[in-house]
Amino acid sequence: MKVEEPPPISPVAPKVGERGVVPSNSPQTSKDREQDEAQSRRDPTQDIASLHGVDEADIEPDLRRVFIALLEEVAHLRENLERNQKRVEFLTELADRDPISSLLNRRAFIRELTHGLTLLSNDDGHGCLALLRVENLSEIHQARGLAIGDAIVEHVGELLGNNMRLGDIVGRVEGAVFGLIMVGRNVASAQEETQAIAASLESHPLFHQSIEIPLSIKWALHILTPGEDAAEAMAAVDHALRHDDGIHE
Repeated sequence: MKVEEPPPISPVAPKVGERGVVPSNSPQTSKDREQDEAQSRRDPTQDIASLHGVDEADIEPDLRRVFIALLEEVAHLRENLERNQKRVEFLTELADRDPISSLLNRRAFIRELTHGLTLLSNDDGHGCLALLRVENLSEIHQARGLAIGDAIVEHVGELLGNNMRLGDIVGRVEGAVFGLIMVGRNVASAQEETQAIAASLESHPLFHQSIEIPLSIKWALHILTPGEDAAEAMAAVDHALRHDDGIHE
């Protein structure tokens, strides 16, 4: 999933049936033409005033000009605000995403882990943190180049992003390591899911120019506990991954 910048806001074109717009194949009577001509001569600022519940006839000419200028400025500010809000949303999404895998980056993943631990403490529930590492990514880099290595990361990111359970959080922690947060899941369920994900990744190799590039996946699981912070949880599961501990309590 690639993040794309939102397009600029375009004015909405009038539709057939709206004021002053008639179907091209509809005959226009003389009365219709007179109404259209009268409408075209009508000051558009009258519509702006009436939109705000003000009768144009009750406004003095000088005050009317000031009033209409203010209304136009409000409309302009609203348009700029909407455009800026969309821009902020785009930049926020961009800052949280790893550019290769399109998953959450490490910073955003740690933030979600902190939030998950807070929920765990409040609800006295269950939760687990898993790390999955592509063991042969370094070999692929050396044998086939960085471009293929990046293609592997993108491939794994797509597989993980498309196969997560509702409520699970997945991100790219670093290099060949991907993280999975499972709040509300007991150890048996989390272990089953992590094993299934690792098996799925290994059963879906990357095909590049008719060449099959298999994946070797190693994983570790850490049981989250109330009162634990994100740094402690990450250190524990990283230790389990590096020392083949499997599940770390």
